[in-house]
Amino acid sequence: MSDFVAYRPIAGFPGYRVGDDGTVWSEWRRKGQGRGHAPLLYQSGFWHELKSFDKYGRPVVSLGRGNRRYVARLVLEAFVGPCPEGMESCHFPDSTSANCRLDNLRWGTSVENTDDQRKHCTLIGGEQHGMAKLTNPEVEQIRSLAGTMPQREIGERFGIKQPHVSDIINGKKRTPSSHAGKGLK
Repeated sequence: MSDFVAYRPIAGFPGYRVGDDGTVWSEWRRKGQGRGHAPLLYQSGFWHELKSFDKYGRPVVSLGRGNRRYVARLVLEAFVGPCPEGMESCHFPDSTSANCRLDNLRWGTSVENTDDQRKHCTLIGGEQHGMAKLTNPEVEQIRSLAGTMPQREIGERFGIKQPHVSDIINGKKRTPSSHAGKGLK
């Protein structure tokens, strides 16, 4: 790994640049207050790093008012080129969303991104998922009740619909590996 960092301007956003090390820089500075108490901005010629994260820990920056961008995407667009149709930014080989170095990023499909998350055990599933309605013990109870009573009744007991019960029993949802927090099958 080299100490040299290459920088490229961010297309469409003068006064901003991105480094191949995953850093984003701005030369915009605030100067006092303008009319209506909004700060006046000017390009100072001196660069400062922008750092912030979304609620999931992914680096994100604001390039002016109302222009939040993910750092991974900015790095790929600046050093690789525009995002191909049907692709998104993928973190590989380490799958750490905070690592936005160029050598850790690639364009890939949504399926490839999910496969990487499974491979690196970073895919959130089971009861860790924010929208989960069932705990892992409840899922195991549903599986143990399979064949002993109608799926509709099982669903009513747990507050879910019969198709969801069927998917759990048949391993289409909440596979046993998702219970351990190790990703989905």
